[in-house]
Amino acid sequence: MREGKYKRLLYKTKIIPAYRAFIQYRENKKQERLGKLDRWYFMFLPIKKKKIVFDSFCGKGYSDNSKAIAKEILSRGLKWDLVWLVNETQDMPSEIRQVKYGSLEAMKELTTAKIWVFNCRCVKHPRKKRKQKYLQTWHGTGITFKAIEGMTDNLSKSYVDAAKNDGRESDYILSYCSGLTFIEKNFFWLANTVQILEYGCPSCDALFDEKELDKIKRRVRSYYNIKEGKNIILYMPTFRDDTTTSGLDMDYSRVIDAFEQNFGADFCFIIRLHPNVASLFELRITDSRIINATKYPEAMDLFSIADFCITDYSSGIFYGLPNVKKCFIYASDYDEYKSTRGFTEYYDNLPIRINKTNDELVEAILNFDEIDYYEKWSNYLESEKFFNDGKASRKVVDLFKKIIS
Repeated sequence: MREGKYKRLLYKTKIIPAYRAFIQYRENKKQERLGKLDRWYFMFLPIKKKKIVFDSFCGKGYSDNSKAIAKEILSRGLKWDLVWLVNETQDMPSEIRQVKYGSLEAMKELTTAKIWVFNCRCVKHPRKKRKQKYLQTWHGTGITFKAIEGMTDNLSKSYVDAAKNDGRESDYILSYCSGLTFIEKNFFWLANTVQILEYGCPSCDALFDEKELDKIKRRVRSYYNIKEGKNIILYMPTFRDDTTTSGLDMDYSRVIDAFEQNFGADFCFIIRLHPNVASLFELRITDSRIINATKYPEAMDLFSIADFCITDYSSGIFYGLPNVKKCFIYASDYDEYKSTRGFTEYYDNLPIRINKTNDELVEAILNFDEIDYYEKWSNYLESEKFFNDGKASRKVVDLFKKIIS
């Protein structure tokens, strides 16, 4: 058996979840002891008004909306103290200080920062002071398809408790469209004082900048040695809460053949598995046209260069709206996912077909009509307002300047 099969077996027998629960319990007790010892010390540490602490996916790296905002700060030459919480040292600008996520040092940085910028809701942090400000950027890109936060009963109690605390402590939360604003107001456990900033998605800003977009495309093509003129298909499936991988059963070569048959061009197929799935699923590649880009740090870069995108339950199809990317949905475990996690009403109302088998996906590719596709999206967008305009990061930094001054 290979590593991926061993891990799936350990998950099914509840060994890995039990072990992780024990490690988390031990870590929580440690943090609780540290918190009790240092609570008064932290309280008296002064706030440094030009310090901002960033986190992306609980220390996983320099990415997503937090990264876009930090880049905007650096591009303006603002002399602020920028701190990034990381599990491991990352490749990022030297102007940003990297601090170990969850460490005592991280707690000290957080308690002395004027502003926190997080993109998810379970970041380890001390109690926020009254004069500190916290921006929750969230990490979606539009309307959510999966039932999230207060929309579902399938989330763990520990997550719900952390999310409710996050809602109480937040001062601002970003929204990318009217649908997300509605969800945040009604299901994110936000305090009445939280301001919903309808600025758009910072990580999407690059899609509105032709020079930056061209730079990204050249960088990714060079990184994977993809020749100019070769068309690109990007497959970005999301993860399943129960760690199952049954939905990752696409016939990749057959899908590529369908694209080449319909569009009369050469294609390469980029796969980027969700980090939560990557260690559980062994990606066997036998077709030279396929690239495994799971470890590539920035999903937006990959989306930027794709001519077509395939996903399942990810809001990634909304990247760059209103400039709609040509996307297909492949959801072979639709019924199972619906019963375990659940969908919002937005998923079944999409203007594109939900393909549940390889046959349906291939048929959709072979019969793709670009004019019909954009007409359906145009009608759909009349009922939903998106705020992306390429200026989200700029608006956020303008807000920070007011806070700091």
